Amino acid sequence: MTGNMCRLICFLIFFCSVNGSVDFTTVEGTNGSAIVVASIAKISRTSIFTDNDQQMLRRIAYAETKDGNDLRTYSSNENGGIWRVGESKYAATKDTSSNRHLEPKIQAISTTFGIEWLSTNWTDLRKPFYSALAARLYMLVITQSIPLASNINGQGSYWANYFTSSGGTQSDYVTAVNELLILQNCSVNALDLYFVMDASGSVGSSNFQLMKNFVYNIANSFNVGSDSVRVGVMSFASSNSYHFHLNTYTTKSSVLTAINNLPYSGGYTYTGQALDGMRTRGFSTSNGARPSSQGVPRVGIVITDGQSTNPSATLTAATNVHNAGIIVFAIGIAGANQNELNAIASQPSYVSFISSFSLALLNSLQYTISQESCVASPDVNLGETISDNIGSGETKYLNYPLPNNDQGITIVLNVTNGSATLYASTVVSTPNEAFHDVQITTDRYEDVYIDPANLTNPSSADTVYIAIEGTSNSGSNQVQVSATQGDTSTDPVAIEKFTKTNFSKNFGATITVVCRASGKPLPALIWNKGGVPITASNVYATNTIISNTTIQSVITITNINFDNEGIYQCIGTNTLPGGLTSYSKSFTLTVIGLIVTNFTGIPISSTSIYLSWALPAGYTPQYYLVNVNELETNHSWTFHAVESWANIISLHPYYTYGCSVAVVLNETSPYSKYIFVTTHQSVPTGVIQFPVLNPTSSSELNVTWMAPPLNQQNGIISYYIVVITEKATNITYHNTTNLTWFYYFNLHPYYEYSIDIAAVTIDIGPFLTGINVTMPESAPSSSPIDVHAANISSYSVNISWLPPPANRQNGIIRWYEILIYDPESEIFDLTVSTTYAVITGLSPYCNYIVSVSAYTVSNGPYSEWITVTTSEDAPSAPPDDLNATVTSPYSALLTWDPPPNDQMNGVIISYVINVVILETRENFTLYSNTTSLFVDGLRPFRTFECIIAAVTNVGVGPYSAIFTLSTPQDAPSSSPVQVRSMSVTSRSFSLYWDPPSYDDQNGVINYYIIRIIEVETDVTSEYTSYTTVISLSSLHPAYTYYCSIAAYTVALGPFSIQFNITTDED
Repeated sequence: MTGNMCRLICFLIFFCSVNGSVDFTTVEGTNGSAIVVASIAKISRTSIFTDNDQQMLRRIAYAETKDGNDLRTYSSNENGGIWRVGESKYAATKDTSSNRHLEPKIQAISTTFGIEWLSTNWTDLRKPFYSALAARLYMLVITQSIPLASNINGQGSYWANYFTSSGGTQSDYVTAVNELLILQNCSVNALDLYFVMDASGSVGSSNFQLMKNFVYNIANSFNVGSDSVRVGVMSFASSNSYHFHLNTYTTKSSVLTAINNLPYSGGYTYTGQALDGMRTRGFSTSNGARPSSQGVPRVGIVITDGQSTNPSATLTAATNVHNAGIIVFAIGIAGANQNELNAIASQPSYVSFISSFSLALLNSLQYTISQESCVASPDVNLGETISDNIGSGETKYLNYPLPNNDQGITIVLNVTNGSATLYASTVVSTPNEAFHDVQITTDRYEDVYIDPANLTNPSSADTVYIAIEGTSNSGSNQVQVSATQGDTSTDPVAIEKFTKTNFSKNFGATITVVCRASGKPLPALIWNKGGVPITASNVYATNTIISNTTIQSVITITNINFDNEGIYQCIGTNTLPGGLTSYSKSFTLTVIGLIVTNFTGIPISSTSIYLSWALPAGYTPQYYLVNVNELETNHSWTFHAVESWANIISLHPYYTYGCSVAVVLNETSPYSKYIFVTTHQSVPTGVIQFPVLNPTSSSELNVTWMAPPLNQQNGIISYYIVVITEKATNITYHNTTNLTWFYYFNLHPYYEYSIDIAAVTIDIGPFLTGINVTMPESAPSSSPIDVHAANISSYSVNISWLPPPANRQNGIIRWYEILIYDPESEIFDLTVSTTYAVITGLSPYCNYIVSVSAYTVSNGPYSEWITVTTSEDAPSAPPDDLNATVTSPYSALLTWDPPPNDQMNGVIISYVINVVILETRENFTLYSNTTSLFVDGLRPFRTFECIIAAVTNVGVGPYSAIFTLSTPQDAPSSSPVQVRSMSVTSRSFSLYWDPPSYDDQNGVINYYIIRIIEVETDVTSEYTSYTTVISLSSLHPAYTYYCSIAAYTVALGPFSIQFNITTDED
C-alpha cells in the first residue's frame, strides 16, 4: 500500500499504520448492531455450540435492549449487558452440578477465549461478548427441556416464558424481530443459487408440492437476473433430474413459473449422487455458474426427508462440494439423518431440521437462508483480481487462502471511483468496524501484508476473511481487490528514532550513532552536518544493509573537539509508484570539559568493590571526588581519593552501585559517566514472603509465595527448596523449583500437610516453617466394609456396615447412601447418617440386592452387592384362573393357578378349598398341595359354591371369589316311600306313594314305573305314572298282587320293597 505497511504479528492482533486490531466486544459499555454481530461471529466461528440457535441469539439482543441502544442497558443497577441476562440466570450458567452439559462448554470457552467462566462476575456482562456468552449458555440450560422454535411466534413464547426478566410478552418479541428484519434487509449484488430437492418415494407428491412452494418463496425473495442472482434447480431420487440451469432463465417470473412446473419422480434417496451433480453440473461455468475470478458466492440449498441410500458416498460427495468452495445449507424434514445434514452443510448454523412437512415450518427458515446468503463469502484464488461496484453501505465478502508456508499474502485494495473500507480478519468470516484485525479506509490504492510467521499458532489460521464496504456518499464505489502470495507490499522510507537527540561529550571522547531506516524498496542513506555532507577528518560514516527490509548507517566521531559541535542529519530516500519519498532524523552534539578515562570497577567480595581510572596525559589533579550511589536504596555518598583508585567496603551483598569520578584541578570538573558495579552474591538472610496454599482439588495443591525482601536476598535466587510433610504418615518430600510456585499432585484428600520453603542463591537461606494446610475433602476411595444384611420381617430388613478404612475416607462421612434393587429391577435410594438402617415397606419373601456408599462431599464407590431375602408371609392374593371340569354326577376336577409371583409372599405349601352345597347349605373343606384336585363323593344335581386360598408356612392368604360347579342328574339312589293302597275291590285298587327322599332323587323325577306281579298266574305288568298315584282295574277277584315302584329321572332308580295287595272276593 502506498504510504503504509501492515504486518500480522500475532494471532488475533495486527499492528498496522492503516488501522490495527480492534475488538470492541470486550470493552465495557459498547453497543450497536456491529458489536452484536461481531460478538455472535466470535462464538459461531468456534465449535463450542454445535446446535442451531435459529437466529435467536441475534434477535434476543434486539428484543432486550435494541442492541444496547436502550438507555437502560448500562444503568447502575443493570449488569446483564446487551442481552440483559438476569443475575439468577447468569448464576444458572455456572451451575455445572445441575446441568452436565455446561461443563464441557465452559472448558471450551476457557481453551478458546481464555475466559475462566466460573471466575467471572455478573458485572463482567457489561462487556458485550461476555453478555453474549451468558445468553448462549443460558439458552443451552433451557433447551435441555424446552427446544428452540424456528418460527418467530414460537420464539416469542420461548423468550417471554423462559428468558426475559423485563416482563416482555410474545407480542413484544415479534414486534422487535419484525423491526430487526427491516433493519437487516440486505440486497445481494450477485449470487449463484442452486436448489437440490429430494423427490424420492418417501416424500410423496403432496409434500413435494410443499417443497416447491418453499423454493418458490426463497427464489422470490431475491433480485433474480443474469447480472445479479442466478437460480438453478435439480431434484434427485434414484437418479438426478436437472430441471433448469443457472443460465436457463434470466427473469424472476420465468424462474418462478419453472419452479411451479417441477415434476415429481419418486424412487430411492441417492443424496451423494445429487451432491456430485450439483458440484459438477449445477455449478459448471458452461451451465451458467460465474467463474471464481468474479467473486460471486456459490450457494447450494439441499432439502431432504430421509437418510441417503449410500451414506458413505454422501459423506465423500459432501467433502468434495466443500472443497469446491460451494456454500451449502442443509434442510432436513421428518426422518432426515442429523449426521448427514451436519456433513452436508458448510457449518453448523447452516443446518435446519423441521419435524414434519409443513409450509409454515419451511417458510420459517426463509429469513435465515436469505440473511446468511447475504453474507456468503466465496473462496477466491490468489492472483485473481475481483472487480465490483459496491453501493454505499453495502458490503461484499471474500475469502483468500493463507498459504501453509512462510510467504504469507499481500492484499490490495484499489479504489478507482468513490471510497471504501476493507476489514480483514483471520478469526471471523464477517469482520466489521467492531471486530477486525486490519482496517483500510481509502479512496485510492492501499495494500497490506499478512505474515504467517508472526502468528502465535500459524496452523490455526488458514483463511483471511475480507469485508469491503462502500463508503462514498455518491453511491458508486468501484473497487478492485486482489491478493498475491508473498510480501509485495510497498512502504515509504521511515527512520527509527535515535536513542538520543542531544549528546554532551567530553573533550577527546568518541561518539557513535546508528541511523536505521526501513522501506520498500530499501532506501538510500546520507549524513549531513549543518546541511552539507560531512568533511571532518575524524568523522566516519558507513552504510550497511543488515536485512532485506532494513538499512543502517553508522556515524563515528573520535577524539572529539569543539569543531565537532553542531547538528548532524541522517537523510533517507526511496522511490515508490507515486514518486520519490524522503525522511530525516537529526541529533545535536555538545562538547564538555575534562573527564577521567579508563574508568572501571570490579567486585572484590559480597561487601566490597574496587574502582580505577586515568587522566588524559598532561594533567595533574589535586585530588578526586568519588561519588557512590546504592541503587537499591538510593543512598549515596562522596569521598576524596588522592590516587587513581579506590577500594570501597561495608557494602551490601549483590547490590548495584553507580560510581562516578570528578577531577579537581583549580576547580572541579564534571563527574564522569556512571559505571555500575555489583557486589558478589551471598546466602539469603531472609525467608520467603506471603506464602499462599491454594488447594485446587482434594489431591492437588498450588503453593505460591514471594521472594524474600530484596535487601535480604543477597543475590540471584537460583531456585527454591520446597519441603512438604504429610502429618498423618510423617512422610516428607523435597522438591526444587526456579519459580515462585509449586504444584503438588496426588496428595491425600483431607490430610494435613506442612510446608517449609527456603530460597537458594549460592547456598540455602533460612526456611520459612509452620505453613500448614488441610486438603479439601473428596469422595471416599473405598466403599463401606463388612456389609451385612438380615431380614427382620416379611416387610423389612436390617443393613449394617463399617465405615471405609480411615485412610480412604477422604473427609468427614456425612451420610451413607443405600441402593436396594427389588425383583422388578426398580431401585430404592435411602440416605442415613448411621452405620445401620432398617429398610421397611419391602415385599415379603423377595430377594433384594443391597449396596452401600459413603458420602463426604460426594459419593464414594459402592460396596459389592449382597443379597437378602425378606421373611415369608401369608399370600396377599388368592389363586387365579380357577376352573372346574365335572367328570361325573359324583366327581369333578378342580384346577387353578397360584397367586401372582409378587403376591405369593413365600413358598405355597398347600391350598384350602371351602365348599358349600347351595341347595342344602351344607359345607365341607378340601385340601391340596398341588394346583389341581380330583373331588369325588359329590351328589348329583347339586350346585357347589367354592372358594380357594393359598397357604404358606406363615398362614392362609385371602380367599378367591366364589366360583360354582353343578353336577348332572343321575338315576335316583333310593325308591319311592310310603307305598300304600286304597279303594281295593274285587277287580281294582289304587296305589299311593311318596317320592324318594330329596337327597336321593338325584335329579328331576320325570315319571314312575309301577311293576305288578299277578301271583296266581306269575304274569308281570309295568305301568307308567306321572304322579304319585295310580289306579288299576280289570283285575281278578281274590288274586294277590305284588307291587313295587321305581322313580325315573335320567335313568330308573331302584324299585321299592314289594307291597302285597289281595283283591276282594266276588
